[in-house]
Amino acid sequence: MKIKICLSLLFCTLFFQPGAFGQDEFIALSSAQFLKGLDNQDYLRKVLSDNGFTLRDKWKVKNLKGGIYEYWEYDSIVYVDMILMRGQKADITVRIYNEVKDFPERLLQTFPFSQTTIAGDTNFDRINLTRFRKDKAYSLRYSQEGKNIGVFVWYDAPFYYFEYTTGE
Repeated sequence: MKIKICLSLLFCTLFFQPGAFGQDEFIALSSAQFLKGLDNQDYLRKVLSDNGFTLRDKWKVKNLKGGIYEYWEYDSIVYVDMILMRGQKADITVRIYNEVKDFPERLLQTFPFSQTTIAGDTNFDRINLTRFRKDKAYSLRYSQEGKNIGVFVWYDAPFYYFEYTTGE
């Protein structure tokens, strides 16, 4: 009788696990949203909050006039560092744990660009992000209203990095 009970408990634990067990989290964010957040921080804060991100830290940067640093986190797999200065240059760095497979590719595919630095190659399925390091990052850029807007992408185990920037 003990053996039957143990076997039925083992069967229940193995076969009646929740359906999402072991699957990657789906994070419904795009590069366009991060790029819009470079100029509209309130928009980006709302988008991050609505997608389950938690604000972990926030402070004013003393050596940057009007600069604010914010640190957001999603389930210890995605981190967002923002240095925001209204009306000036802004930087948003998204750090994605390498176990999250679809999110880095989706950020590349949703970048609203007009040209790439790699000779018009827009087939992102062939790009192996793990071969890019910070010193030789993959970059996508375009100009909008006199501003250079873009993203630098690189891999430093165990994270993928997406650094969104604006500049003159």
